[in-house]
Amino acid sequence: MPAAVRRFASMPTPPNQDNTMDHNVYPLDTQIRRIEGHERIRDQLKADASQLRNDAFTEFVIGADAFIRHAASHAARAANRFAARLRQHTRQRAAAQQ
Repeated sequence: MPAAVRRFASMPTPPNQDNTMDHNVYPLDTQIRRIEGHERIRDQLKADASQLRNDAFTEFVIGADAFIRHAASHAARAANRFAARLRQHTRQRAAAQQ
């Protein structure tokens, strides 16, 4: 056992001194004010988190909508190009057979 621990362990407890840790550091009204302050802060943070979550979801939906619209537009253009090539190929085969 280190000397510092032995010295601390061997220190006598003065008479009439309560060495338990069951006493409060702050008066009750101070504790109540602090708890109420913490509850207000927690409620505000929860409301802020909810608002941020809703905003993030809205932005995601807007972005996803734009992405889907762009993909659909791109697919429609590709389908139109494919149909035009198919028509041209059909005309060329018809001309080649005559």
